[in-house]
Amino acid sequence: MEQTKEQTRIRISFTVSAKGVFQPDVTSEAETVDVAMYNLDQAYQKLDAWAIANGHKKAEEVIG
Repeated sequence: MEQTKEQTRIRISFTVSAKGVFQPDVTSEAETVDVAMYNLDQAYQKLDAWAIANGHKKAEEVIG
């Protein structure tokens, strides 16, 4: 019997443009698409909350 260890990785990085626009980049690796998508959703929710708490602007706030 072969055992495999499930590996899940989430990578989060961001930049803030010269105009102050917060530009996130989140990647998720998981055993299934459902897990990867769930992890992306959670990561973006937490990252958005962090960005707002730290005064960063989203692109739509600058454009619109």
